Amino acid sequence: MPKNDTDGKSCTLGGYPEYAVKVTNVAQIQLAINFARATNLRLVIKNTGHCYLGKSIGAGALSLWMHNMDQIDYLPNYKGPGYSGPAFKVAAGVTVRQIYEAADKYDVTVLGAVSWSVGWAGGMITGGGQNPLAGVYGMSADHVVAFQVVTANGRFITVSEASNPDLFWALRGGGGGTFAVIVSVIVRVHPKLNVVTAGWYLDASNNSLEDFWKGTKKFYEVFLDWAESGIYSFFIMGNQPKPFLSMAYLFAANHTAESYDKVVKPFFDYLDTNNITLTKPHTSVAHNNFYSAYQAAWGSNNFPIGLDNSLPANRIVPRRNFQEKFNQTYALIKEHVSAGKHLLGYHKTPVKYANTNNAISPAWRECGMFMVTSSNKSMDHSTPEALKLANKDLQENILQPWRDISPVSEGGGTYLNEASVEEPDWQESFYGGYYPKLSQIKRKWDPTDVFYATTAVGSERWVVQDGEQGVQTQNGRLCRV
Repeated sequence: MPKNDTDGKSCTLGGYPEYAVKVTNVAQIQLAINFARATNLRLVIKNTGHCYLGKSIGAGALSLWMHNMDQIDYLPNYKGPGYSGPAFKVAAGVTVRQIYEAADKYDVTVLGAVSWSVGWAGGMITGGGQNPLAGVYGMSADHVVAFQVVTANGRFITVSEASNPDLFWALRGGGGGTFAVIVSVIVRVHPKLNVVTAGWYLDASNNSLEDFWKGTKKFYEVFLDWAESGIYSFFIMGNQPKPFLSMAYLFAANHTAESYDKVVKPFFDYLDTNNITLTKPHTSVAHNNFYSAYQAAWGSNNFPIGLDNSLPANRIVPRRNFQEKFNQTYALIKEHVSAGKHLLGYHKTPVKYANTNNAISPAWRECGMFMVTSSNKSMDHSTPEALKLANKDLQENILQPWRDISPVSEGGGTYLNEASVEEPDWQESFYGGYYPKLSQIKRKWDPTDVFYATTAVGSERWVVQDGEQGVQTQNGRLCRV
């Protein structure tokens, strides 16, 4: 084995794999899987590595790097189990921007993530595929009609409603890196549609603190109406230098300028009537296709590479929180922001449009707000001891109030790709009531656990012996519990 130490330096690979296969064909995947299985070597599947929890890394592992399998085929007359119509066949390494560009080229629309560098066919789809068209077409994974995969025994198979239906069910929402290696995905596409993009900024610099919260409360009172009309919002709240609500990207799919204005007018009329001033005025632009609107929003955003000053986490808050216990939920939002805790919000209500018989977390079906947060960025995160304290604060003081107000039993949950790596009761929070069925499918298709990823189905049978790192890492030997 090569040494981790480089000449004259004291750096190590840490949790990164020792070796990687730059995959360009199916045979390479089969050889790597068979080699890892025969030699009891840890195997890691990586596309773009966007998972916050470390599912695509592992100390001492052999990595399957899928990023270079980037072929896209347009199938205008696809016919297969469960669907006939236009579709794309998307190879494992295709990014969100690549598939959006292909859809624009062929004058169709496909569902995908907001971040353009995310790998479309891997963790995004297997995680359910939350997307800005959810209010019109639902979750991305609902629209998958077939996979080609390599299984733990090295077989290259097709997975669909008619062929290996249990694996088809699990791969659509049951999490990545644990059931099989995805080679390609066939996904249905939709016609072009109109989109309105908009933005505005409300804060307490030009308003009293009371008026700021008055306007903010009105926003939370009306947003479900917006979401149920197909509007998807991406906003940030904070308290520095003054409390603010920044509507960075409001994405009104299947709307014209006129229909959009009709939906949002009551909110802006309320602000005017109560003399509540927007620091950045409300502006909107109408687009006649998805890609133009996407480029006006997230497509032009240079999303930063991961930083080391916080630990990520999230909560899926159901619609009923804003219908049946609005005052308690709004009070928590106000307390969270006033205390300086990070809040990135997505308002969305995914519809049931395509094939929803899959493993997507039931929480997404009930979603009203997807809330992304983090550990306290003002705390030290530079040592294992400091990380342990920051994580304790994250779990007990930042996340627990959200778990309490949106329990799984009432439709709440956690998005498995952007979660805290130490989310308690993760089987329930990530997978809802589907975990027992997913576990059975895992044992059937991968009985010796060739595939492992932290918090993935079946991972409770393993432990990474990483010493005292403050939080769970992948920098250690993977051993059976």
